[in-house]
Amino acid sequence: MATMARIEGLTNQYEEAREELKNQVWLLNEEIKKSKDEKMPGIRAAIEEAARRKQALHMAVAESRGLFNKPKTRIIAGIVVGFKKLVGKLSWDSEEMVLKRIKAMFTDEKERLLYIKTTEKPIKKNLARLPADKLKKLGVTVSETGDGVVIQPTSNEIDKLVDALLGDAEEREMEEEAA
Repeated sequence: MATMARIEGLTNQYEEAREELKNQVWLLNEEIKKSKDEKMPGIRAAIEEAARRKQALHMAVAESRGLFNKPKTRIIAGIVVGFKKLVGKLSWDSEEMVLKRIKAMFTDEKERLLYIKTTEKPIKKNLARLPADKLKKLGVTVSETGDGVVIQPTSNEIDKLVDALLGDAEEREMEEEAA
């Protein structure tokens, strides 16, 4: 069994490693930000040019329907151009009125369920407040209770990224051990 002094020492070493990792992530984020700032004007210009060219292509295809009778679409330079059957967009002013009318039109419950979505599922957060005897009667099993080891820094956004990176490293380690 480790002593509290040993655990404190290991905790301090772990925190030092996390600090170094946070610094490295911070440096990476700074480089990404700098690179974004440098490249963004070119990216915006490319977006505007692509949108302008897409609009010109759209207008050309729209006014040339006769070129797309059979087949209705063509693939040119890896891009599908032409016409397709539109699915149509459903909309309504009052969801409540549509539901009411569906219920009136489709009196059979099974048929009605084809047009109305109903979702029923237990709410874990609320069930967790019930005493164990009631949970048992409901058929709910409570697992992972008791005390468990906790190693958790008081986190900020960079800490969350560090934790994600550490989690990835742990997953790779487990995969390597399994192989």
